[in-house]
Formats: sequence, C-alpha cells, structure tokens
Amino acid sequence: MAGSNKDKGSKWFNSFLGFNAAMGGHGILLPLYMAALGGTAHDFGLITAAYNAVSIGALVFWGKRSDRSGQRKRFILIGMVFTGIFLFFFSHSTDPWSLDCPKRPFGLFFCCRCSCYHYVDCGASFKG
Repeated sequence: MAGSNKDKGSKWFNSFLGFNAAMGGHGILLPLYMAALGGTAHDFGLITAAYNAVSIGALVFWGKRSDRSGQRKRFILIGMVFTGIFLFFFSHSTDPWSLDCPKRPFGLFFCCRCSCYHYVDCGASFKG
C-alpha cells in the first residue's frame, strides 16, 4: 500500500545502509589507525572506555529528548551529520591522544542517531 507508515519507515531504514557500512569500517580500522599513530593497546582501551562512558549517558539523554519532541527524523539527521563531521576530524589526528578529542563528541552524536534507529527498525511511524 503506497504511502503507508510501513513504506515511510522502510525508506528511513534503508537510509541507514550506507551509514552503517561506514561505521563498520570505522570500528575495524580505528585500532589500526591508532597503532599507526604510535598508540598502544592501553591507549586504545582508555580512549574506548571514555567513548563508552559518554555513550551511555548520551543514549539516555537523546532518547528522552526524541521521545518528548516526537521529531525523530531531526535527531537521526543531526546524529548522521555530526558523526560525519567528527569522522573528518579523526582523519586529522596526529597522535593517539588527539583521537580522543573527536571520539567523545563522536559518541555523543552517534547516540543521537542510535536512540531513534531502533524506533525506525520496529517500523513505527514518524511525527516529524
């Protein structure tokens, strides 16, 4: 049925395909990039732990905001745009600890997208 809520949700679900492919590559290449910059496994563990600490609070923060506003498309787009910006900053890192500067805000905005992704995945309708 054309124009149904399920069709609209499917279009948004398909928009995540390229984004998730890029993020999968990021997860695999980040330890290699850090090693190329001279980082150790200890450095990688500390930076990853800081990212995860930010992400835990961010998921709750963005989830509550998107539920209150009901405008999940806006949160998905904000998350995708800012995640892309911080991925660009990763490419300009000169040492392992300069990866930490974009990694924390990356976690904050990546979770902005994640908090709404599961809503889209369930095929629910959007308000805005």
